[in-house]
Amino acid sequence: MLMISLFRVLYYNNTFNIIELDSLNSLIIGDESFKKVTSFSLGTMNSLEILEIGDNCFKSTATDIRLYHFPELISLKIGRKSFYDETNNQSIDKIFQVHNNSKLLSIEIGEYSFSKFGSTLSISSLPLLQNLTIGSIENESNNFMNIQSFSISSTIQFV
Repeated sequence: MLMISLFRVLYYNNTFNIIELDSLNSLIIGDESFKKVTSFSLGTMNSLEILEIGDNCFKSTATDIRLYHFPELISLKIGRKSFYDETNNQSIDKIFQVHNNSKLLSIEIGEYSFSKFGSTLSISSLPLLQNLTIGSIENESNNFMNIQSFSISSTIQFV
């Protein structure tokens, strides 16, 4: 079992890539990490069960976020104001997709995360999904407030 925890990483390189780590079970990125990173990519992690990204992370990311084919992923949690550039008033043509994660039970996205994403939110092929929480009922959240396409499909099984 391999777990990677990264806390308050002030990484000034432009790219965050984690690929081909088949033994990684848990990836936890603490609050205030990777704020200046412009490219975000995860791939080929067949054992990943938990992906947690804290508050105020990846503020400058200019790439689409696509989480596909993580066969063991059960929990995805993204904190407040992540993937959200407060300094830019423009909507940015970016996509957030979660697709074909057959064991995913829960997706939680905190307030203001992805607020400036202006293209697509797509959640599909998650047959075991039990919880999808975007934002907060207590506070204004503004998640995905500029998207042009919102799609949730082949996700929920009614019992």
